[in-house]
Amino acid sequence: MKYEQLTHEKRYQIYAHSKANWTQRDMVVELKVHRTTIYREKMRNKGLRGYRPDQAHKLAQERKQYSKKQVKLTPYAKFIIAEKVRLEWSPEQISGFFKRHQLLNISHQTIYTLIREDQRHGGSLHKHLGPVEFLKI
Repeated sequence: MKYEQLTHEKRYQIYAHSKANWTQRDMVVELKVHRTTIYREKMRNKGLRGYRPDQAHKLAQERKQYSKKQVKLTPYAKFIIAEKVRLEWSPEQISGFFKRHQLLNISHQTIYTLIREDQRHGGSLHKHLGPVEFLKI
């Protein structure tokens, strides 16, 4: 079953079916969602007065808005990363530098991936890693 986020209408259906005492299994069949979707939806988005579809939709939209976005590495960001690697900074140090200065939210794993990519294309960034970091690529 392909993942889809719940729509406002489906949240209303969950609410109505819950009020009508439908089982979770019946809701799964009716709404065509994974069995854990309904359980998680009700747990994540319930308020003090229980599950309310408008409130649930608002909470879900807020979480989506503030969730981490996938980083799009610009050529300039790649250049800066390469320069730091050439200065023999570890990917962990580079990641911390970017986060500390609020320049870019990038993980050290992504930096290792860039170094591997550079190595596959004949680059020399991997030669600037220490023996421990080299084992990680």
